[in-house]
Amino acid sequence: LHYTIIDLICDNLNQLGYKNFIFCLGYRSERLEAHLISRDWHGNPPKLSFSKEESQGLLGPAGATYKAIERMKLSGPVFLLPGDMFLPWLNFKEMITSHMRNSADITFGATSVITERTSDVGKIVVARSSGRLRECYARNEIVPQPMTDNLIPLTSAGLVLVEAQRFSDMYISYIKEMGIPKNTSLSIRDDILPWALAKPDYQILAFDLNGEALDIGTEDKVLYARDNWKDYMVNVDRNNE
Repeated sequence: LHYTIIDLICDNLNQLGYKNFIFCLGYRSERLEAHLISRDWHGNPPKLSFSKEESQGLLGPAGATYKAIERMKLSGPVFLLPGDMFLPWLNFKEMITSHMRNSADITFGATSVITERTSDVGKIVVARSSGRLRECYARNEIVPQPMTDNLIPLTSAGLVLVEAQRFSDMYISYIKEMGIPKNTSLSIRDDILPWALAKPDYQILAFDLNGEALDIGTEDKVLYARDNWKDYMVNVDRNNE
């Protein structure tokens, strides 16, 4: 492996002071684990941990997060990031501040910034006055129009900040109430959050990262990212381009 999307994500977070990285791995996990352990961390390596899915099937983001929390005995706020997103990295600390100030169980990262590369626009609906997440539409759902003035449509940034033990409780409550096996593949956004929003016990907010969230999930965006990745780096030295 050469310099990958995962490397860019790690270097940005490392540069900003995040030092405990947990990777939820599945297919070809050994290759990625070896790469992350042996890569150049520029003299400033974080702590690396790996939570691997077993052979009985993929758990999806929700199940993989639950297993990592339980295996690592995590508590307090934990960022959940997909491995194929470029994000407004500099706004993460402000998101943590908002999360803790409002005693949130989950803060969902979204953005009001739309570019020609943005997909899945306007499906995270937020209360204007409180910042509470009101609706979370799946990728294949149509958002009802028009929207009332007290609601703001934002676009998912794929980033979620959770209180670890509250999320574990939420996950277990969901699968018990829905009567589904633990090894079912579940999405946080499409499965867990719509269910949790109907429960009064959870404080679920959204935070506007106010920058581009680039989902590198198609061939054209991979090519774009290959040519423009330095635009998404923290403190990049332009003189070395």
